[in-house]
Parts: sequence; C-alpha cells; structure tokens
Amino acid sequence: SSSTQKDEGTASTQSAENSQSTDGFKIGFTDNYNGNSYHQAMEKYMTEAADKLKADGQIGELTIVEANQDAATQISQIEDFIMQEYDLIVVDPCSTSSLNSAVQEACDAGIPVLIINDGPIDLENDLLYQLNFDFVDLAETLTRNVCEKIGGSGSIIELRGTAGTTCDTEMHQGVLNALADYPDVEIVAEIYTDWTGSKAQSELNSVLFPTFGNPTIPNFIFLFPPVNLSVFSFWHSMSDSLAGNHSHSGTLISQ
Repeated sequence: SSSTQKDEGTASTQSAENSQSTDGFKIGFTDNYNGNSYHQAMEKYMTEAADKLKADGQIGELTIVEANQDAATQISQIEDFIMQEYDLIVVDPCSTSSLNSAVQEACDAGIPVLIINDGPIDLENDLLYQLNFDFVDLAETLTRNVCEKIGGSGSIIELRGTAGTTCDTEMHQGVLNALADYPDVEIVAEIYTDWTGSKAQSELNSVLFPTFGNPTIPNFIFLFPPVNLSVFSFWHSMSDSLAGNHSHSGTLISQ
C-alpha cells in the first residue's frame, strides 16, 4: 500500500507540474500594424484560438501589442516580452533587418521566436521559426489563371495592400512576372487599399467611373490581397448598375 501511495503521490506531483507548466505558458504577439481589416481579423482569430487553448489548460496568457509600423516600438515590445519572461514571442515584423538584435536577444534568453506574415527577417537561429507565404508565387499563379480566363487579352485594375511592405511588394512582383508572358493584358490602374475594405471601396469607386467611360477597355479583373467582403458586395452592385450602359465585363478575383 505504501508503494501505491508513493506512486499516487508521484503521479499527483507530476500532474501538478504539468498543469503549472501549461497554465503558466505565456505568449506575446507584437503586430506591426492593426489599422486595417486584415490585421484586425488576424488578431481576432488569434485571440479566439488562445481563448480555446486557455480553456483547455494548454496556455495561460496571450498578450497582443501593436507597433504601428515603427521598428523602434517593435524592438521595445520584444525586449519587454523578454524582461517579463514570456515563453514564446510571435512577431509580424515591421522590418526584415531592424529587429535582428532584439530577436537574437530573445533566442539567447532561451525564448523561441515565431515570425509570421510579413517576414522573413534576415536572421537564422535554432530558436527562430519563420512561417511565411511565398507571395511572389501566390500572386503569379493567380494572375496566370486570370489571364487564361480572359483569353490572354484585357485590362486589370490591381488593388494592392500597403505601399512599401514586403507582402505588397512581393505580390505585385508576382503579378508582373505573370504579365510578362501576356503582352495583351495591361494594368490600367493600381490602387493602394492598406488592406482596408472602406478604403478599397472609396479608391475603387474613384477609378471605376472614369475608366468605365472609356469604351476601349474590354475587361476588368481586380487583383488584391484580402481586404473585406464588403468590397465583393460593392463590386457586384457596380457591375449590375453598369451592365445596362456599357459592354464591359468585370470579374472580381481575390489574392
């Protein structure tokens, strides 16, 4: 019986230790920006996932901070997570190089760092994990499909993201790569939306009517990173209102 009590005591101790190790697991996320629909949705989904993990006892805390596209602020936020001994730091980076020293500091402290979305950053470390999309290939593949669907001839209005960001630059490069093989497909306008539905609608509206007034443009294909479903509704309403007065055909495609 003493052996049984000892085993039960050991199991109880291990259970308590396991509970403590997961209940106290802290995740810090520094987002480079949250002033648009895309980043707001990302933070929302992350919070929902964290709530489930906390309910299951797998983590203890998720803290989300925003750097407002300022590398110095993001460096300070990473350093704060290190000082507060977070167990995992997640970074949507403002820069591909400016954060290197802060990320290296976290790794040196034994804290894993996960880079997402707007990476990669120019650093390698055993505790650094970079989960990123191949935006060039993504946009190039989509654009080639679009060009084939319109018969290799037509005009594109490209709804882009935020000027100067890695994601936007790489996606636009993918579009250009594809169009190099389709000389009869032309980008007639580029619109920066900051991945925000309301801005996309406003900017698109300012371009649509002057452009639709030109009878020489046969097709409109809109390429853009995810912004907001309201843009789809907006496009469909514009298509319906213009269909009776113009011979143009329009298709809304989302990257």
